[in-house]
Parts: sequence; C-alpha cells; structure tokens
Amino acid sequence: MKILIALTFGLLTFNLQYDQDKEKFKGQNLFKNCEENLSVYFGNTDSDTFSRTISRLDNVEIVWLHPKSNGKASYKFCYLVVNEENEVGFVKSKDFQDGSKPNIRTYPLEIEDYHFYDARCFRQALEEHPDLKKFLKEN
Repeated sequence: MKILIALTFGLLTFNLQYDQDKEKFKGQNLFKNCEENLSVYFGNTDSDTFSRTISRLDNVEIVWLHPKSNGKASYKFCYLVVNEENEVGFVKSKDFQDGSKPNIRTYPLEIEDYHFYDARCFRQALEEHPDLKKFLKEN
C-alpha cells in the first residue's frame, strides 16, 4: 500500500512539473529573457506594487501576447498606461507614439491567459528565429 501511495504521489508530481514546463505557444522558451512581470492589483491603483510597475514600464514598449490553440499565439505592441480616471489599460504602439491615444484597452482580468514581453527583446528573438512567424501573428 505504501508503495502504491508513493508511486501515485510521484506520478502526480511529475505531471505537475510537466505541465509547468510545457510551452503555451511555440517558441515560448526562446522569449524567457524578454518576459515582463506586470504586478498590478485590480481595483487598487494606490498600491506600491502598482506604482512601481507603472514607473518601471513608463514609456517602455511591451508585447501583449495571447496564446491560442495548436501552439499559435497572437500579439500586439503596446504601452501600459493609466488614464485620467486612474484606469489601467493598453494603447497600441502606433497610437502612443503619435500621441493620439484614442482608446485604451482595459487591462485583462484573466492575467494568467496573457504573456508580456519587452518589445525590443521580443523583436530580436523573432529576427533570430524567423520560423516562429508562422505560429505568432501580430494583431
């Protein structure tokens, strides 16, 4: 019985580790050095964590990537911003750079479904691995 319990526990531990190591999209491991941690707590724009995140990413272009099925993902280049109402959101890079900032996209509540990367690093990784472009589509 003890052997069966130990074997079951071992298999569960192996499966959990496998799921954590499994890529959510093709080439995810190639972007590991580009990851940006967005530590923003929803509804609490006065927190120190929120302030540090916004300050760290002020005027820094990032990539907002959403994994899809079959190893594919879509992404967009954008900036993290706070509007006059203190709402967190994203502005597409072209709109941010020309100063128009028409509409911000509300910060995703399901943060675990998205990945964020430094844009310069992301572009460099794409240049070094052009075959990834068939799995990663820019919006």
